[in-house]
Amino acid sequence: MQANKYFKLAALCAALGASAFANAALVLTGVPATDSWSFVGNSRDTTNVIWARGGTVDFNTYFTNFSLSAGDSFTGTAQGSPVGALVGSGWVVGDRIVGMGISSPRKLNSATFKVDFGGTGGWTPAALVDGSGGVASQSLGGNGTIASQSIQSSATYAPLATYYKNTSGSNFGPATPGFINFASALRSWAVLDTNDPFNYTSMEWLVNYDELDRLGVPVAAFGAMSKFSLNASGPVAGAANGVNEGADIVFSRSVVFPSVGTIPEPGSLALVALALIGAGIARRRA
Repeated sequence: MQANKYFKLAALCAALGASAFANAALVLTGVPATDSWSFVGNSRDTTNVIWARGGTVDFNTYFTNFSLSAGDSFTGTAQGSPVGALVGSGWVVGDRIVGMGISSPRKLNSATFKVDFGGTGGWTPAALVDGSGGVASQSLGGNGTIASQSIQSSATYAPLATYYKNTSGSNFGPATPGFINFASALRSWAVLDTNDPFNYTSMEWLVNYDELDRLGVPVAAFGAMSKFSLNASGPVAGAANGVNEGADIVFSRSVVFPSVGTIPEPGSLALVALALIGAGIARRRA
């Protein structure tokens, strides 16, 4: 009877754990800090980032990664990808999603995001903030890298599939024979400045790793050493219309999550609970 009580308790714990995970829907707003994304660093310092190079643009950078659930959605008034459920249009439950975000106290009007999945790009930092010698925006990254832009356009701040470097090191762009359009694996949203209908103050950008694989885009494996590069540009105050300045930063996944481990799935948690309860039963019998 005692053992039966323990097993009932284990089943209840497992059911509650699975229910909690199943009901934890993710709602994105376009503002990384609001959505509790991991803060990486600022474009004007060298804290927690492999700083690359750039001008006086001040923006914070954020990172997230998660597996897609049925209830995940984007809601808000940001410009870019359509508002609504994330599942659909090639995105399915269980897909692995990588997210990069930026926010700034000043106006921005374009952003370029790069994911060097293999982490072999050799992006190099400048010696000083505003210094020369750093390489980020001119370098695509290592083999198996993708890059995309979100800019003012007819589809304001929607992501554009720009280019990738395949696992053999060859560069591919839209005009290259054999290029695979991977726009369906990307989504981004920009929250516009309250006093400006064109420039933004924050952006969230998502890449669906599994959709890239289904499309046949030859990217490297996602792991602890995957690197990320962001460039954000904005208008220069007092300068002629169209004069922009930007800044680049680079960071690695190991910087964001120094202790890279595996979060147990609900089923694994249930097995752990059963093991602990089983140990308690054995102890009582002894």
